[in-house]
Amino acid sequence: MAKIYDPLYYSFADPGFPHIPKNVVVRAEDHLAVEAAAYSPLDHKFGGKLMPKFHGSWIVNIPLKDLERPVGLTLVEHLDGVSLGDLEPKAYTNEKRLRVVARVLDARVRLWFTSVEHLHPACE
Repeated sequence: MAKIYDPLYYSFADPGFPHIPKNVVVRAEDHLAVEAAAYSPLDHKFGGKLMPKFHGSWIVNIPLKDLERPVGLTLVEHLDGVSLGDLEPKAYTNEKRLRVVARVLDARVRLWFTSVEHLHPACE
């Protein structure tokens, strides 16, 4: 699976300072750097077990007329299965739901003990 950090898809708007646009290239590169920094040390310990295996990160210069623009990319293992967001809890017994919650919490606690906080970029 590829995660793309393309500045063209970042918002210039800053609710706190609407008259000053955000530097979307810097924000995209920051998100790429944080993602790679989080995956790199964890991959040796948890890669392929509690999280997808990390294959690396790159910045690729994409041609745009007479210019080039940087686009970040991370590659992680594709995991077969259903995303937690797509699960239908009512289709499972209470026992199965508890097992899913227990596995998610176990993974979360293990990552927490390695000082990793999982935040979505929209939460900043």
